[in-house]
Amino acid sequence: MSDGENTQAFEEALNGQGQVSWGQVAKGGRGSGAPRSLYSQVDKLKLKDSGTQYKLRLIGQPFPSFKLYEPIEVNLDKDYNKDLEVFTAGNKPSMRFAVWVFDRNDGNKIKLFEGGAMIFRQFGSYQEIINEDPGGESGPDWSVSFSDPVGDNGKKNPRLRQYRCMHLKEAPFTEEEKKQIAEHCAKYPYSEVIKGSDDDYVNKLWEEAKNAPEGALVPGSYLWNMARRESRENEKKQADQDLNLDAPKGQATAATAATVAPTAEASTPAVDASAGGDGFDASFETGTPASEGTEAKQGGTSLF
Repeated sequence: MSDGENTQAFEEALNGQGQVSWGQVAKGGRGSGAPRSLYSQVDKLKLKDSGTQYKLRLIGQPFPSFKLYEPIEVNLDKDYNKDLEVFTAGNKPSMRFAVWVFDRNDGNKIKLFEGGAMIFRQFGSYQEIINEDPGGESGPDWSVSFSDPVGDNGKKNPRLRQYRCMHLKEAPFTEEEKKQIAEHCAKYPYSEVIKGSDDDYVNKLWEEAKNAPEGALVPGSYLWNMARRESRENEKKQADQDLNLDAPKGQATAATAATVAPTAEASTPAVDASAGGDGFDASFETGTPASEGTEAKQGGTSLF
C-alpha cells in the first residue's frame, strides 16, 4: 500500500469497524459472539489469572453482538430475529462486545478482546468523562485486572467476578501501529469474524431444549457440543470395527481406510471453552461464563 492508501485504510479501520460508539456502551447493555468463519484464525486476549495486570491499547470502536445462555446457548447477530419462538417465549439474550487491541504484554500483537457490558462500560466511561474516544488515535493504554470475591461457602466465586479498568497515559498510535491496524482490519473485518447462528440452527436447538429431560445439558453449550463430538467419534469407531469384522481376512485395513468419517452438521458451530484454545469458538463459554456471571443470566436491554 502507498502512504495515502495506508492512511485511508487506518482511518476506515478505526472508525468503520465498530458498529456502536463507546458512548453507547457506557450507557447500558448486557453481554455475545457466534459461529465464526475467521474467528479461529485470530489471536484472542483472555483474562485468565486473577490479580494479573493486563496492559492493552484499544483499537477503534467495539463491535456488538448477542448471546443467549439459557435455555439454549447460541450466538446471535446484533440484528437477530426476535420473532423466533425461543425469544417470543420470553428468553432474552445478553449483549456482548468485541474490540481489537494491542496486547502490550505479548509483543504488541493485535488480538480480539471480548466481554460483556460490565467491563466494556468502564472503557466507555472514558469517552463520557474525558470526552475522547478510548480507542481513538490519541487514546490511552489500559491496565485491566479482575478479582473473584469470596462466596457464601467461603471460597472464591468466579460468578461474582469484579473488573478494574484503569486508563494510563495517552498512547497515540505510531506509524508502524497504524500500518498494522490497516492491514489487520482489512484482512479480518469484524463482520467476518463475529457471525451469529442462523435461524434454522436456533430453532433446532430450541426444539431439543423443549424436549430435553430435566438436568440435560444445555443445547449449544460447550459441554453439549463436546458430548456430541464424543458420540460421533464413538459411532465412527464402532463403524470401523464392524467393517473390520465383516471384511475378508487381509482386507480389514483397506476396509477401514475406505470408511468415510462423519462430518459435523453445517449449521452446528464449533465451540471453545472460555479458557480455551483455537479450533473451538471462544465465544461459546462453558455454561454461564464466569466472567459475566449473573449479568449474563439476566439478559439485557438492547442499545439499539
